[in-house]
Amino acid sequence: MIGGTMALRRRIFWILPDLQAGLLKQWCLLVLLTTLLTQGIALGLVWLQDWRLEGEYLFVSHQDAAQPVIMAPTNVGVMEIVLPALVIALALNLAISLFAGLYYSHRLAGPIYRIRRALQEAQEGKPVPPIVLRKNDQFKDLAEDINRLLAGR
Repeated sequence: MIGGTMALRRRIFWILPDLQAGLLKQWCLLVLLTTLLTQGIALGLVWLQDWRLEGEYLFVSHQDAAQPVIMAPTNVGVMEIVLPALVIALALNLAISLFAGLYYSHRLAGPIYRIRRALQEAQEGKPVPPIVLRKNDQFKDLAEDINRLLAGR
């Protein structure tokens, strides 16, 4: 589609690499710190409980005939169960944060790129088509202001 939504579709994700990388770095740092804090608290509580009870609350159920039977406490430490789960959660949180950070920074960097390109073309004396931003992009008010400014020149 020429002039429709297909013309507004971006093919490059790193439009303003410095801006996007900075936002992405801040986003990931925040998520990393909150995730580490959450995991530290969880591990601390599990360690405290394991230290006090020493495995007394981990039981294995054995399916025998129709009735499950509670067996003796196991020797498996809680940390052997919880630590891998928390490491996996941390890795997933970071991956999700990277993709979300790139997505949201794209909503900022794309409009900035379009506005800067329009202003550069205006400085060079070239005809500038109106700046059109996508539905969820930021800086729509700024683009409208620039469109009015450039229309009056």
